[in-house]
Amino acid sequence: MSNKSLLKSIITFLNLDGEKKERSYIPESLKEDILSDLEGDDSLLICIESLSSTYMPKNWFDRNTFFNTYFIVTRKRVVIAKSSSELKIFRDIDLDQIQKYKFSKAKRGHNILALDCFDSKDKIVIHKTLTDEVEELKKIFEEQYKEIGGTSEKDFIFCMHCGVKIPLASKFCSSCGKKVKV
Repeated sequence: MSNKSLLKSIITFLNLDGEKKERSYIPESLKEDILSDLEGDDSLLICIESLSSTYMPKNWFDRNTFFNTYFIVTRKRVVIAKSSSELKIFRDIDLDQIQKYKFSKAKRGHNILALDCFDSKDKIVIHKTLTDEVEELKKIFEEQYKEIGGTSEKDFIFCMHCGVKIPLASKFCSSCGKKVKV
């Protein structure tokens, strides 16, 4: 299936208000797989096909780049899945594990989303023709990140012992229990 036909395969999902909107660029065959993977009160918010997704863990030999992937945002997590006839998840990241993120543009005009987690970094590259979809992704992602407890960089610090994100006013790390110097 060509990229053009993938982009034309639009699935309609219900947004948070129950209003129908076209916001996903994935084949119909993946709809059931994605929805069945959601648990409890989790729900799909947006899904965009990306050119590539790079996984950069602290161990450099585990680094990997996946091409033609889907970047999926739910109420509780982000998922990076392979673009194929069945759902193959490469990365499943809870939103509260993301320490910081940044939307930017590449030299060629493609959109980039960088996610920094405690143990890894992810870089998602989205085609430059999907600018409107990226703006919607940015809005939805930021809303969910704040709702799940994500904060701006001014509101937290990282534990110098284990690297976990903790509130700025903390005296002890909630993860390792060690005293934090502010």
